[in-house]
Amino acid sequence: MNQNIYAVLKYVALAVGVVIIGALVGWFFVLRSQTQTTLSNDSSRGFGSTAPSGSENGSAFSNGISAQPTTPVTSAEPPKPVAQLWHVDTTPVAGFEFTSSDAHGVYFAERATGHLFLADMETGQSRRLTNTLRPKTHEALFARDGSVILRNINENTGVLESFAGTMGTTSGSQPASLLGNMLENNIASISLNPNARSLFYLLRDAGNTIGILSSWGSKSTKRIFTSNIGSWRPILLSDGRVFVSLLAEDAVPGYAYEIRKDGSLSPVQRNIPGLSILPQASSTALLFSSSGSDIALFLQASSSANAVALPLKTIAEKCAWAPFPVKSKTSTSTPNIAYCAVPGPAKEGHFLENWYRGILHTSDVIWKINAETGDTQMIYSPESDGEAIDATKLATDPTGNYLGLINNADSSFWMLRIQKK
Repeated sequence: MNQNIYAVLKYVALAVGVVIIGALVGWFFVLRSQTQTTLSNDSSRGFGSTAPSGSENGSAFSNGISAQPTTPVTSAEPPKPVAQLWHVDTTPVAGFEFTSSDAHGVYFAERATGHLFLADMETGQSRRLTNTLRPKTHEALFARDGSVILRNINENTGVLESFAGTMGTTSGSQPASLLGNMLENNIASISLNPNARSLFYLLRDAGNTIGILSSWGSKSTKRIFTSNIGSWRPILLSDGRVFVSLLAEDAVPGYAYEIRKDGSLSPVQRNIPGLSILPQASSTALLFSSSGSDIALFLQASSSANAVALPLKTIAEKCAWAPFPVKSKTSTSTPNIAYCAVPGPAKEGHFLENWYRGILHTSDVIWKINAETGDTQMIYSPESDGEAIDATKLATDPTGNYLGLINNADSSFWMLRIQKK
């Protein structure tokens, strides 16, 4: 009897041992698979590799990802021009701005790391400028000298943080540190004058919205706006003018005002459902849109002109002004131009709500608007190159030759050369 019990216990112990060994082996393969996946993901984002920043032998990298060959290319053929529609970076981008020092340069920031990059619109080359890690940067606002405000939510505290940084100096072409200071916590939204490094931002305090005009790094601040309504959007133009508009909601009356230097509010547009506005620096021209049962775009050529409906079904947030033309007696008159991304086919009902929430993504066509005559012209369809782009954050470079935009579907960065070569 005792021998039978001993035999049973022996087999049970062996079975348990086999199960434990099998579990350990299975867990080993799971860990190895996860490790390989993690290493693969990190490698694709550039972690653990030499910073792709250019070097003494002239190496550089393209699209913020792939290192170019370090061996000089010996070819008599000239470099191929960048395609009219250039996919500048395939990884999610937090923001971009054209440079003041390089006629063909544009800064951008990577969302995953907060690293800053500089891309050349003529050569299609990009290089990393900074090595300071600021993970999960959801918004980047640049000045044209490369200074930047990076915004992210602190994972430990849930606080919305804003960091105002400038690039340090390094020897050679290696990435530099990003130096700066934190702004106030929980800034709801910021608008930046890229030329003067001045800010207009909104804070919520005791149930009120406070609008603050600030120099870079909050060295001097001035309260210029107070409201008991929380859903305002700040707009600071490069000419120093300041605006606020209610965040647009489908079929909800919207209001927009210019904040004068004396603090008074001058109405820009009132009682328009789903109102979004796009004022132009150095002029009083205005694009604005409405969204209710349908979407519509309007043009006001100047503050004294009547608004006219344009034959483009899009919103002002999908538009950008070209640089305001400089008029002179000796030069040929240049029209005032705007560019808009127009969804096709038009989406009806709850457009803004669905677009803001990411439920709806559009495939847009780029149109040109003559703000003096109201004439419109389709200039480019990304679908002709097999691309579907839901354009947002549109901006033109100081020369008016390039239109930058971010694809709202995946936050990738694109550049359109307006004139074909």
